[in-house]
Amino acid sequence: MLGMEQIRRDLETVSNNGFLWIDIQKLPRRDLLANNYPFHELNVEDCVSNVQIPKIDRYDDYLFIILHFPTTA
Repeated sequence: MLGMEQIRRDLETVSNNGFLWIDIQKLPRRDLLANNYPFHELNVEDCVSNVQIPKIDRYDDYLFIILHFPTTA
């Protein structure tokens, strides 16, 4: 399992008041997500997939959200 320091280098995270936002802008390694976060396996699959539509999945202890923002690049 990777340490939180390595995870922070690989993924941008923001936490405040018990809330954790994980900003994934490029395709992460599957093991990075699966081994370090309590995501449902289908959420991990969504994160490593090249094509995803925006969506929100509600779970008992977290929300899984895929958003697409316009960029200039």
